[in-house]
Amino acid sequence: MNRDIPTASRVAIGLIVFLLSIGFIVISTRELVITAETAEIVFLAKNVEESKIFPLAIISLYARNSHETIIKKKICRSDFVKAGATLVLMNLDLQDSESDYPGWELALSTADEYIRAAIACLPTSGNLWARLAMLKLAAGEDPKEVGRLMTIAQRLAPAEINELTNRLRIWNRVSEPTLNYAKPAVLKDLAVARSNIAYGELKTVNESLSMKRFLKRVGN
Repeated sequence: MNRDIPTASRVAIGLIVFLLSIGFIVISTRELVITAETAEIVFLAKNVEESKIFPLAIISLYARNSHETIIKKKICRSDFVKAGATLVLMNLDLQDSESDYPGWELALSTADEYIRAAIACLPTSGNLWARLAMLKLAAGEDPKEVGRLMTIAQRLAPAEINELTNRLRIWNRVSEPTLNYAKPAVLKDLAVARSNIAYGELKTVNESLSMKRFLKRVGN
């Protein structure tokens, strides 16, 4: 019996291998292009997260670039998405709503649109949901909305220490009605924090008046 692969089959296999190779090259090339386009954003965000100081003009420029990259170019790669979130939020933090309200309002709108797009890219990132809650808090606190977003953030990352610490800072800034609305999430975060976070870091959580009232009422 002739066990040789028929000529037509060999041609078909060769064609499949060729097409797979082309596909791999295209994907690899696109990844290289994305890396080149986002390298400065990722680098700057890393330095910002290390508490290095940059002029507002630089942060604003790269925040706009991040926004354009995720909204118009639809780039959803995790390293870029997280770096861009850092920059758009830093840009908002650096704005002065009293001396330049239009600039602050634009930065808030840009950050809100960016974080929503980032969540569409990475819907299981508890950190992004918490950041969206921060934006809603800055825009004018709606207890149900902020509480809902924070509850999602807590469910997605219940024990990651960095994310937990960030959530505790947000809990300490929200109003008592928000704490009441999201009571199960607040209590879960406090329970995990008391087991895992050093006392020096945890004690600042209980300093706000709303948090003191909330804890007194729930017996904590």
